[in-house]
Amino acid sequence: MRRIWRLALIIWTLFLAHEVDAVNVYGDITMWDGFKDYPDTEGERGYAIRRFKIQNRSTDKTRRVTLRLPYDKMSGKLADVRLHSISKTIEMAPSSIECVTLFQPALPLYGDGCAVYIDGKRQQEPVEPIARLADHGTVFSSAPSSAAGSLIGSSAPFEPKIFMTNINLRFHEAYMGGKAAEFLSRAGASGGKSFSTPQFISANEFDIRFRRAFKVDETDVRHSNHFGPSWLNYSSVEGVVYDDGYVAYMTGPARLALWRYVECGGTLTFIAIPDKVEVYDGTLRYSSRKLLSEWASLDSRLKNRRIYEDTYERFDVGFGVFHLVGQNSFGSGDIADTGIAIPETWYEAEPARNQLHTAYGANQVLPMAEPVDSRASYRRFFFLMLILAVLIGPANLYLLKRIKRREWVYWTTPAVSILACGAFVLYASVTIGWRQQTRVVSLTHLDQQTGRAATIGWAAYYSPMTSGTELRFDENTELTPLAFGEKLVGSIDWTDGQRLTGGWLPARISRHFKLRKNEDRPERIDLKKEGGALKVINRLGARLKSFWYADHDGKVYQASKVPNGAESVLTETKGVKIGLKKLRDVYVSQDWVAEIEAVKASPAAYLQPGQYFAELEENAFVEKALKGAKAKPSISLVIGQMEAKK
Repeated sequence: MRRIWRLALIIWTLFLAHEVDAVNVYGDITMWDGFKDYPDTEGERGYAIRRFKIQNRSTDKTRRVTLRLPYDKMSGKLADVRLHSISKTIEMAPSSIECVTLFQPALPLYGDGCAVYIDGKRQQEPVEPIARLADHGTVFSSAPSSAAGSLIGSSAPFEPKIFMTNINLRFHEAYMGGKAAEFLSRAGASGGKSFSTPQFISANEFDIRFRRAFKVDETDVRHSNHFGPSWLNYSSVEGVVYDDGYVAYMTGPARLALWRYVECGGTLTFIAIPDKVEVYDGTLRYSSRKLLSEWASLDSRLKNRRIYEDTYERFDVGFGVFHLVGQNSFGSGDIADTGIAIPETWYEAEPARNQLHTAYGANQVLPMAEPVDSRASYRRFFFLMLILAVLIGPANLYLLKRIKRREWVYWTTPAVSILACGAFVLYASVTIGWRQQTRVVSLTHLDQQTGRAATIGWAAYYSPMTSGTELRFDENTELTPLAFGEKLVGSIDWTDGQRLTGGWLPARISRHFKLRKNEDRPERIDLKKEGGALKVINRLGARLKSFWYADHDGKVYQASKVPNGAESVLTETKGVKIGLKKLRDVYVSQDWVAEIEAVKASPAAYLQPGQYFAELEENAFVEKALKGAKAKPSISLVIGQMEAKK
């Protein structure tokens, strides 16, 4: 028996050696590098993940540990657009274990290793991250500023990345790959866009493998603020395929993170494996089974859901899609078309991944200020300088000659120069201004049944002077930099949210971001009937410009100009059709700004029974990232889901 246990211990030790890199010891602090089997998610989109485990072995001392990527920053002009560093600082209580995640946005990071600082002192030996830091992100083209303002996508065929459960991986991959091939065949025959076959990635790192390899359990992390599944883990992929054999072992927070990913535009395919097989007349038939009860807390439509053979259902969840599939349906020919609908949702997200390659183009989509390199701006400055040069030189000398005071040139020249400088400053203050500015166009899906809010949109920031301030976002926001056609060397610190410092906001260059976020929010809309009238109570945190509500009987009501905290009587509006479009239509569009403006123009078309539309006077669901900046006219829309009909 002892030999068996000894052999098992040796096998387990070898397994951990394969899973986890070498251990780094810095006095009381021990660090593990990461995963050997880390998924290849580096690409042009989403956030790449860098994970580390840290242990404070001191029994009486608290340690302040800082991680910074990279350890050695490469010098020279390797790329016009790149990150300078990514860092995070944590406080390590005595005898504690922390699991830290650093997220890298879609920008390359040149250099090697991870620097470790303990109580402010840099350690000599770096920790080596598994994945190459420079492999994630797109180096934007240096196209001239006069390039068209249209959206520009990657020239390479779109290749969606799909996380696949490691349980029954071969079976699922064969089925999904076959359906993807069938979809690509149809898309090619119709003369559509050029696509590549999906890249299937074994998705075993996000919960089970992470806990097993690092021996993390609830005791280790119950006091930790730095560990926990995040929807950003999935931000770099178009789809996730899990079966209940895998999901059964996921923790509640892990399932919630996965659902938040779907609400932000992702696609989740859930494969239900029937738990009983019966034989009738020599034919295998799968009995019905209940969907895992934990899913009901994520979406009320899944409560007490039963799954039968040949099951295929699609649920629109926020901006994303949830596919429910019975495993027996894989071998059935009569659901071929619905099977193709799964990869179709992966490929339809391709336009949402497109980016702008020039600052001029981004400013055309979401105007902030006149670009510094526009021809009109140069022309005005040229003529102003020409006029001042004539006044200082020939005109000044001619006037002094006429009045026979040539010796005055020694004081008139500097005086006119001072006036010229003042004229330039005055011109800049009038045409450009001195105050920083921000503009946000966003659409939020607020589920009042769960209190979760998923938001997509664009955010733009502008400063007339080189800004030493930071852009601050929360830890649940995914940022995709747009139109960084010039040099960028900026840093991100994840210690307290997501702080962007360094060269993110240069003088007179608008910075544009595409953003997605998912968070718990207390805001809501309440309805009540009083004296035969239906009233709305505004609890969304800002004044309502307009409000639409579609009840479960198909009636549509309106109100306008409702202050925050106030109530207003709703007026029924007849002849309005609802449900013509979905939030998914907005997400998969190439131009989010134009689509959000379309929602504003025709709100009823995007409403389902039991939902409301609200246009807010101020943006309450996207953080004010630039402190003290003046808010330019923005758009803040909310599609809210009321409680389900009883």
